[in-house]
Amino acid sequence: MGRLLILATDGSRTERMREVVSLDEVAHAAVEDLPPAQAQRVSVSSTDDLLTVNGDFQLLKTLTANALDNALKFSGEKPVKLSIRDDAAHVYLRIEDEGVGIPESDRARVFDAFYRSASARASNVAGYGLGLTLIAHVAGTHGGTARFLPARQGCTLEIALPKNVRSRN
Repeated sequence: MGRLLILATDGSRTERMREVVSLDEVAHAAVEDLPPAQAQRVSVSSTDDLLTVNGDFQLLKTLTANALDNALKFSGEKPVKLSIRDDAAHVYLRIEDEGVGIPESDRARVFDAFYRSASARASNVAGYGLGLTLIAHVAGTHGGTARFLPARQGCTLEIALPKNVRSRN
């Protein structure tokens, strides 16, 4: 139900609640909320713990938690990597797993509400096709994007968010 409520917002909440948010803190908070067995499978790395964006901490944590949940569900017992890096204009959250992957032809559609790729349906992993929709929605309300990058194995989800001007270059 919480996912549907987030998707139903038009982004005005985040416009009113812009705060400087450390993505390193968001990532660690999302991992801390995982069950211990899942948290042990996630490694977090950052090029700088002062990489910040303007946004809503809770929504960004929800975005990160959904990305980790998907990666953990579809990678069996294999590890998941969450990395944070930046360039001159953006901070990037990248979640990498070694799971079944998403065919290139489905990479854009998986962000559509209720869409599940054939490989997701065949995997017997429960889901409704809302997690990636939520990720794209929250990224968009923060002026960012979500996309899957080509990966040799599994998936690499990259979320790009506009960098706070106070982040170090």
